[in-house]
Amino acid sequence: MSACPAEEAEECLGTVPDDPESLPTRALELGELHNRKFSSYQDGDVVEVETGGQGFQMITPYVEIPLMKGDSDTECWCISGQFVDEPIGPDAWNNEYCIGLTFEEVDGRMRVGPVISILDGSEPRGVPLLFQVRVAGQNFTASSTVELVLR
Repeated sequence: MSACPAEEAEECLGTVPDDPESLPTRALELGELHNRKFSSYQDGDVVEVETGGQGFQMITPYVEIPLMKGDSDTECWCISGQFVDEPIGPDAWNNEYCIGLTFEEVDGRMRVGPVISILDGSEPRGVPLLFQVRVAGQNFTASSTVELVLR
């Protein structure tokens, strides 16, 4: 996963916390922007597969987390997203790969996106698939899974 920021940001090197199971969880929503307004994905939503400049197929969701006391205007958090057979708990990172992305405060929520999630080519079109995004900061974890139909 990676993001396409509107402007270059400082380098963001997010890491999974040492003990994610001990951290509180936060809400997380996946969705897209329509006229600059965030719209959450709902189970069964159809998502367009895009082809990038190098020929890779991808989906490009936005991720939002409600703003909490202590969050600054920008935060570098670790993010991981993939299609799954069953949801993985937000605290079950097990040294998995994640990428640091810079979330920015927008209307009382922390947002990043569009997040590029490259497909491996085996994902079928026209049938529901579980897509999960997990985010970790040094003092929280968050996770959301939604059933998407690729077109």
